[in-house]
Amino acid sequence: MLVFEYPFNPNSARLWEYGSDVDWIKGHMVFENNHYKRFTRMHPWLVGSLQQAKDMAVRQLDAVRAILGALSSWRVATTSQLEAGLAVKPIPRFTRDTPNLYGALCRLGLINVGFNPSERIDGTPSELTFVSLGTDAKLIRQQVRVLFPKWWQRSPIYDSAGGLGAKRVFARHNVYAAHAGLAFAHHEHIQFTGGDGWGGFARIDPVAVKDAQLSMSTAADVVALTDAGVMAAVEVQSHTVKVDTKLDNWLAMLAHSPMSRRGLLNIWLIVPAPKGLQLQYANYTTQISHAQANPLATTGSPLTGERVGFASWDDWFDSEGYPTSRFGCYMSLLAHEQSMFDPKWRELTPSVQPLRLDHWGQDVVAESIQQFYGWDISSWTVPEALEGGFYGLVNGGAGCQA
Repeated sequence: MLVFEYPFNPNSARLWEYGSDVDWIKGHMVFENNHYKRFTRMHPWLVGSLQQAKDMAVRQLDAVRAILGALSSWRVATTSQLEAGLAVKPIPRFTRDTPNLYGALCRLGLINVGFNPSERIDGTPSELTFVSLGTDAKLIRQQVRVLFPKWWQRSPIYDSAGGLGAKRVFARHNVYAAHAGLAFAHHEHIQFTGGDGWGGFARIDPVAVKDAQLSMSTAADVVALTDAGVMAAVEVQSHTVKVDTKLDNWLAMLAHSPMSRRGLLNIWLIVPAPKGLQLQYANYTTQISHAQANPLATTGSPLTGERVGFASWDDWFDSEGYPTSRFGCYMSLLAHEQSMFDPKWRELTPSVQPLRLDHWGQDVVAESIQQFYGWDISSWTVPEALEGGFYGLVNGGAGCQA
């Protein structure tokens, strides 16, 4: 793993003592409320008038684009997780006592801002601030048109991975996923990683989805591509509800997606759920037995059951939230120890060229113009819309070295 300091450890019963979600200040409600002076007295980080909010956002458009892109991919994250690498460009810090960019985006209805319920219920202070995309997709599109008047400026946002508008906004689940995403983003064998905005079955392998007749709405929580061509689709799970159905879907997906096409593995990262001030793991024995009995688990080469497996949070992360030596390892459905970083997969996966997401689109354009017109445009400045078309993904250590 590359040397990196993680902003906090999400695996804390105290952090989630009052539930899996947080107290949200909803952006569309702030936008619609005419009593903004009362809002700003209660929340000094909010920007007062809509015009002031727009002016602040316009002055920091690169940061706005980076924040919206990250949230379209990861759904929910803390501002510290965005700063630590989930946002692909520098973004300002969140300050509670002064108006800031997050307050401007919330005032415009683009994002929601959340705080730990412990601050309200028992007065326990928390340094964490949570953010998600706003819940009114129409309002978001309206504001994006205002901030980015040229089509090439706003097209990456409109075409963002997870779409506009918050979906499945549950802070605890998504913050765990974002923490795993940071670990992938700072791993020397990862090309890039993204959240469930990029984890949809149809995005990973649309051919397999069609052949297996699967729902287009199913998605992994984290996706990560290794430099050996493995595409790991990680499900972050804390309860057993509908796990058997989801496992059946993944077995069908993998049975119709050969390793030579996508290099796809499915790893279930099991996280403990808070019970009072203790953390407890659910028992998945019944669900695993159900999946082992599925005939699809013993089809294919390698066997589909070897490409699906389970790992606990404590396997991957230590008590401080840092990756362990077992990061990326899992126990397959067929009870064999496997690792997404095992060099053996390279013989089965598609070849992967080193890739920087923020250069990919520009390189394709430059190569095409060189081929068809003979012009060398390597010194040209091109619109940001051509930077890659992978809005919301983050380069890993292998990608950064390209």
